[in-house]
Amino acid sequence: MGVVIVTGTGTGVGKTVTCAAIAACAKGTVAYVKLAQTGLDAAQPGDAAQPGDAAQFARLARSDNVHEFARYPEALPPNLAAMLSGRPALALADAVRQVIDLDALHDTVLVDGTGGLSAKYDGHDDWTLVDLAAAVDADFLAVVGVHVDMVDHASLLTSAIEAEGFGRAAVAIGNWAADPGPAARFALFDVQRLARRSQLAGVLPAGLAEGVNFRRRARAALSPDWGGTLDTRAFVSRQRP
Repeated sequence: MGVVIVTGTGTGVGKTVTCAAIAACAKGTVAYVKLAQTGLDAAQPGDAAQPGDAAQFARLARSDNVHEFARYPEALPPNLAAMLSGRPALALADAVRQVIDLDALHDTVLVDGTGGLSAKYDGHDDWTLVDLAAAVDADFLAVVGVHVDMVDHASLLTSAIEAEGFGRAAVAIGNWAADPGPAARFALFDVQRLARRSQLAGVLPAGLAEGVNFRRRARAALSPDWGGTLDTRAFVSRQRP
């Protein structure tokens, strides 16, 4: 699978849980990267015992192959969080080198972005996920939140990725409720058409991160291309009101 950069249409859409689901279902070795954890100030970057996305991934995927490159106390875009904290910003060259090193040792490297596609990581050269993806030859997975504007948000994100020359992104739905309502059910069909090969990478249910049997439930939520068993086209067809 190589390097996959996981971005989303907003905060709390389920990027980290999606990463954990993919890792739990993968047949080969998987490394997880959190480029910059913001909003937390404890221990050292990469300590999965501390709160944060890396810790959640480690717990769900049952993996200690986690790599947090930077951490800042302010819940802001990484470049601003670094500036306010006085800590060094994450340089693009350092991020590229570490991701390439991990890629050489693993079948898949999942890069969990901080903020959205346009979030800046360094105030000096203003690099974003697009710059990292170009440097490490990564694919994109866009995680879409479930809400009334989900089609517009998904369209804007996938179009932005495609406009940068990366082709159509894979798309997964995060936090799909047991009864999401007719608006979301209709929107699901349109979001699917925006995805690579017009097929969703997965539909992850709300509450997937809670309870037991995470791997079994993750497999049921991901398409075969991503290690799961879900026929996403049949799922979308069943959701039409």
